[in-house]
Amino acid sequence: MVDILLATYNGELYVRQQIESILQQTFSDFRLYIRDDGSTDLTVDIINQINDDRIIFIKDDKICKSSGLNFKELLQHSTSEYVFFADQDDYWCKDKISRTLSYIDKSDRPKLVYCNGYVTDEKLEGNNVLVYDNKKNLVKIKDFLFFNGGIQGCALCVNRNLIDLIDFNNTHWYMHDQVLSFYAAAYGEIEFIDIPLFYYRQHE
Repeated sequence: MVDILLATYNGELYVRQQIESILQQTFSDFRLYIRDDGSTDLTVDIINQINDDRIIFIKDDKICKSSGLNFKELLQHSTSEYVFFADQDDYWCKDKISRTLSYIDKSDRPKLVYCNGYVTDEKLEGNNVLVYDNKKNLVKIKDFLFFNGGIQGCALCVNRNLIDLIDFNNTHWYMHDQVLSFYAAAYGEIEFIDIPLFYYRQHE
């Protein structure tokens, strides 16, 4: 079983397409946890229209006003051995989960695996630019310090051993990817998949 965490906020234009790309994965044994952070558009209505038993829509009264804190709330609902993170406006290739799992083998060590992706416009066009345009693997803490705040959450998967290390109460939490990257670089191992497995949508 795999958990996928999707944090939403005013994402009505793209959230359905992203959810559908996740539901169409070749690997199907997952739970998709979605938590909305107080959207004022049709995001919640769209989520409620999608009927799939793998979707778990978390409803509470907390307003985080931060995607990083929204993902923090989602993380504390997750229990699976492997956890993926999804941005509401991206689009996943059908084999994103299956390919990533083949790299994050069962290990006693905390581990983070991240993949490449296509940088696109709002219509998912213009995929001639990669998210990571060099093959340098971020594996040491000194690399992390100069790597723009960590590996992008939408590109990564972590194992339970890494999550169990995190002190949720005493860790400064700005963005989830920053925290996860730091813990992996300091205490675990990191592996890079130089294969584009998602479309990273950019907006005007």
